[in-house]
Amino acid sequence: MHSILWKVVLLMVVCAGVSAAEMRTWTSKNGDTIEAEFDSMFAGTKVLLKTADGRVLKIPVDGLCAADLEYLAAVVPPKIDITVDVDKNRNSEFAVDGYKRNRETIKCTVFIKKKNKYPCSREFKTHFYVFAEKLNGDLYWLISCASHSLSFNDGENTFSFKSTPASVEWQDMTFADNRGFKYEGYIVVVEDDAGNVIAMESTRDLYENNWNKIRGAAKGAQFDHELDIVSGSYNSWSAGSL
Repeated sequence: MHSILWKVVLLMVVCAGVSAAEMRTWTSKNGDTIEAEFDSMFAGTKVLLKTADGRVLKIPVDGLCAADLEYLAAVVPPKIDITVDVDKNRNSEFAVDGYKRNRETIKCTVFIKKKNKYPCSREFKTHFYVFAEKLNGDLYWLISCASHSLSFNDGENTFSFKSTPASVEWQDMTFADNRGFKYEGYIVVVEDDAGNVIAMESTRDLYENNWNKIRGAAKGAQFDHELDIVSGSYNSWSAGSL
């Protein structure tokens, strides 16, 4: 390899790969080749390749041929930014048996944006969970959840969806503990087709640290404060019921 564009910097580092490594021939735009396996991305603009003798080479992505770019698009997950717009309406008040009860309706919009410029041909799935918390109790209630397939194949870098509106109620008691549930927070997770987490955003570290317990739960599921599923049923409040 003599081309200036194809110069590499040897790195004595060990980096985790994002997919099963395979030895293959990499080719520069000028036709220079090298046998190496994909190791990882560096700074979003360079690819780290590991040779059979253990060397790690750092090569500009823009210097690779079209076939190599297609390969990277199929194995490298994109850099993803997640934002959530939470609309909470707490203006609904009504009386039941002479006691004032408050109703809170939560509507959320999730935005997923690919931050890096390079194409990505992989398929992903986005999971979104919204939680309420019991007043004066150790209980979380899953009030809304959704899963959506996600792809950036069509050149669009932004994906968004709305959650199903969810309502919770609580009651301020004069001579007893307050009762009911209030909105507590959310978690959004993007996974690849193998179930690996690519990106995550939440209102609490508790949700992120216990994603393995939350994943796959159905709407209405109840958890204790360790995020373990609570067995049996619970006469929880939903909109208009006690």
